[in-house]
Amino acid sequence: KKFGNDVKISGSTNQEKLEEYKLLMQRFSNRNLDLIQAEFEARQKGNDSLAGQLKMQQEKILASKYLATVNYAVQQKKHEIAPYLMLSEVYDANLKYLDTVYKTLDPQVKESKYGKELTQCVYLIDKFSTAFFKLIVDILKVAFRIFNVFSINLFN
Repeated sequence: KKFGNDVKISGSTNQEKLEEYKLLMQRFSNRNLDLIQAEFEARQKGNDSLAGQLKMQQEKILASKYLATVNYAVQQKKHEIAPYLMLSEVYDANLKYLDTVYKTLDPQVKESKYGKELTQCVYLIDKFSTAFFKLIVDILKVAFRIFNVFSINLFN
């Protein structure tokens, strides 16, 4: 046996899953870079219509990247990589996606560092969005009352 040549170092399961995820995301990044280059060239040639179409394709790739991340996290529900990816890659995703992943996590993953942070994130976004929505509704109610007062005064 050769001492130095037979050594194989491997990481944790979560590290392996992260490397797998990075390979998955590389496809999206490569396609996006191609579109950025094509958009740049279209703008240089003054073809704003094509550039606009390419920009929309970039936005679709971003949405697909988010959905792929959510799907990957759901598939990895038994590993701490799932909440980690939600917090590091798609933290600004729609609450329903964050919550969906959170609800699928195994109990021991929910109790991990990133599981607890995802719990807090989902809770805060839910509370903030509920409070924000209530504030907007209250503002609209006041605005409609003001409008009604002015419209009555204007037409009478």
